[in-house]
Amino acid sequence: MNEKCLVCIEAYATHLDLQAKGKVPPDQAPPEIQDAITHAPSWQTHTAMGQMMLACIPLPSCMDHLVPQHKTAQEKMALSGGLLVPGAGNGPRPKGQG
Repeated sequence: MNEKCLVCIEAYATHLDLQAKGKVPPDQAPPEIQDAITHAPSWQTHTAMGQMMLACIPLPSCMDHLVPQHKTAQEKMALSGGLLVPGAGNGPRPKGQG
């Protein structure tokens, strides 16, 4: 069994929904659902009992929906094990600084 691209499936379902609502011509064909070639990481959010949870999960993706993202210097530092300390409220500063 081949896995299908979840972004393609979402586009297909959205097309059918819009077609049912009359926002897309009835003779317009829905987009093709392509086979996934890999699993791509994707941040997913879920809210339960007033708390938002984040998880990075692998989603099946086709070649058309793999989008490279360039990382900022801060993201590169965080991913390489560096420490990011945002804001000024991170404890006392040594004397003579700040």
